[in-house]
Amino acid sequence: MKKILILLLLSLLLLTACGKTKPPVSTEPKSEASTTVPTADPIPPMLIGMWRSLDPGELDMVETIEFHEDGSMTVSCLYQGQDAGTIYGQFTVSGDFLHCDMTANGEPYILDYRFEIDGRELHLMNDSKTADYIKVS
Repeated sequence: MKKILILLLLSLLLLTACGKTKPPVSTEPKSEASTTVPTADPIPPMLIGMWRSLDPGELDMVETIEFHEDGSMTVSCLYQGQDAGTIYGQFTVSGDFLHCDMTANGEPYILDYRFEIDGRELHLMNDSKTADYIKVS
């Protein structure tokens, strides 16, 4: 049952995802340059905190995203009032783009959004959908 709920959480995240890719696996030894994190913009202070989805939708799923100052993030989900699990990751900001490198059940995937903050509302957008959140802390 828990695996089904985690799959539902991932499907909700993927509804707003621009792409899902796995990082390439390299068999070559890593050089110092390849372990350097790409340069990103500073994290906007107004993004830091906990955001809850405004609309549970037809599936009655409420998603909570928490962005931390250190670039880590968590996404948890309630499906029809029941805990559907939590996934973890890292994020970077570049202009008005949010890059999320997530892990669920040991499987990495990448989500990219254009984001906009309007007061207490966060809008995550891609070509086909906008997901709206309200800041709760």
